[in-house]
Amino acid sequence: MLLVTGVAPGRGGVGREYLRAACRLLPADRVSVFSLDPEGPAAADPALSDVVIHHEPPLDERGGGVAGETHWRWLRHLNERRIERNEIPPLVEKIAAFGRERSAGCVWAPLHSPTTIRIAKPVAEALGVPLLVTVWDPPNDKLRQFGIGRRMRASLLRQFDATVRYARSCSAASDPMRDLYRRLYNTPTVTMILGAPRPSGLRSPDEQGTFRIGFAGSLYAAREFESLCAGLDAANWVLRGREVRLEMYGDHEKLAASRPGRIRSHGWCDPADTVRGLSVCDIAYLPYWFARRRREVVEVSFPGKLAAYAAARTPVLYHGPSYASPVRFLERHPMGRVCATLSAKEVRKALESMAEDGSWRTRARGACDRAYESELSADVFSCRFAEFLGVNVEDLLILDACRSTV
Repeated sequence: MLLVTGVAPGRGGVGREYLRAACRLLPADRVSVFSLDPEGPAAADPALSDVVIHHEPPLDERGGGVAGETHWRWLRHLNERRIERNEIPPLVEKIAAFGRERSAGCVWAPLHSPTTIRIAKPVAEALGVPLLVTVWDPPNDKLRQFGIGRRMRASLLRQFDATVRYARSCSAASDPMRDLYRRLYNTPTVTMILGAPRPSGLRSPDEQGTFRIGFAGSLYAAREFESLCAGLDAANWVLRGREVRLEMYGDHEKLAASRPGRIRSHGWCDPADTVRGLSVCDIAYLPYWFARRRREVVEVSFPGKLAAYAAARTPVLYHGPSYASPVRFLERHPMGRVCATLSAKEVRKALESMAEDGSWRTRARGACDRAYESELSADVFSCRFAEFLGVNVEDLLILDACRSTV
């Protein structure tokens, strides 16, 4: 397999962790990586040192200038056309040459950037081998994040459609995305969610002490988080007689400084240590965007936080719109409650309800176990990866005994 990617299999960031987990399931001599990660060799996991990884500087495809200024839009469009005509063809040939050198029998490409959307199908065609694709986020939203202009975005979306339709198989971020892509492209598609580790040494919350609310990962839903904090401010950070503290895993030092004693930042931790830390929390917080422009994302993407929360056996407060994919998941696995409003008063009411209902939290922890075992464990990820590749899961090489463990 030739993995062509804009993020190297490594540590830090969901994309890197996802590819790292997949590469650990393959014999080192059966996978090669052509990486366009901006961090270069430093991004790759040292535990994959026996995998051949070629690093190439990425193309600069982020739009610049001042939003709304016509001359910047035209300059950006001309730059995008220049990249497409002058830089993509030689890059495709370079990747194809690397693939021939490595005797690639198939190409796997996560379609998470303008470059990967442009090169995936041409590389597979140049090598004359099957193409497998992975989609983590809806392409229209992702291309907006790159600052791609409207005209070029329409062209890239057509390339995305053609690429997924051409692919032998596709892995999707959620069941709603899987169902949509099967219907749109008639391509075999499997849901493949990065499983969280469930280490030994999980603990239980102190039902009489501080009421801890856990949070893991990046905080992208800032407006929703402020609504949570406003609700807690109104309650003076006390719920049903218990002092409240937010336990945040990730780069949240500024937030912790904004409310000293109320918010604790633990920084970035190993995934297993994060799960251990979350296991002592009474509930975990999962915000998703209410903004209408993000509707497509919340409908078909899947927040990786949910896997960590399930692994930790921590009941979830989902705070976001009712049409989002996590709501469908919580309907199948009642490990959390939904608060579908930005009202700080309603958020506080939801927290108070969860704080006073100890029997519900016990039932929710049981639902966490069922959700983890059926959809969010590392074993499920292995099975879905095998289905994506079209092989038996027994044929995958489970490398935890051979390389350093998670």
